[in-house]
Amino acid sequence: MSEVAIINPAIGKHGRHKWGEAKRFPYKTEVSCERCQIVKVTRHEPSVRPWLEFYRDGERVNCERTPVCESAEVPFA
Repeated sequence: MSEVAIINPAIGKHGRHKWGEAKRFPYKTEVSCERCQIVKVTRHEPSVRPWLEFYRDGERVNCERTPVCESAEVPFA
């Protein structure tokens, strides 16, 4: 039998975040996931293309793409 993570239908599928209300600052916008509390920061500094950063528990998450929502999966039920 293979080990497959079961997606919790009450939370969502495919590990997607449920983003809350955006907080806007002069050179960045912050929005946090209502489920797992990861913070997505969109940096938009002058003369530079915008980029994304992610923070969990105050620490920057090193990633190339949006991390999966941690509370969207029920491990190996």
